[in-house]
Amino acid sequence: MNKLRRNAFPRNQQGVGLIETMIAAVILLVGVMAVMALFAVAVAQNKAQGDYGTQVTTFGQDKLEQLRSLPNFNDPGLCGAMAANVTCGGVDPANPQAGYVDYLSPTGVVVGGAAQATFTRQWQIDTDATGRIKTITVQTTAPAVANQTAPITILTTFKSKDGF
Repeated sequence: MNKLRRNAFPRNQQGVGLIETMIAAVILLVGVMAVMALFAVAVAQNKAQGDYGTQVTTFGQDKLEQLRSLPNFNDPGLCGAMAANVTCGGVDPANPQAGYVDYLSPTGVVVGGAAQATFTRQWQIDTDATGRIKTITVQTTAPAVANQTAPITILTTFKSKDGF
């Protein structure tokens, strides 16, 4: 019987040794650490993008409400009396129009210029073919985070000469 037991487990098939187990654990640990590092970077970038996304929406909405609340359709803040199919201001980030751009701090306070600004808020006002409806468009841009696309929010509303 002793002889049978020895032959039941040949030397080359006796299981996993301690060294092999340790090597497998190190390989697994290196893989887990790499995934955890990627996860930490992704969480940080998503948080920054989410915070900026919320802020650009809030700052854009503030300006939109400010312009929409002007009582007179021909108010200078709404480009005064405009003919049909006319645009004033602009929302092209590469070409900000003087008088139609705000440079904002991280808290939304208007600052002196682009150099001190974290956010840029631009707006334009268009009239329709009848000259009775003004389209107000506000675009707010945040800085890019970690080489990602900068969060941009574009909000649009209408103001009617008839008060609608």
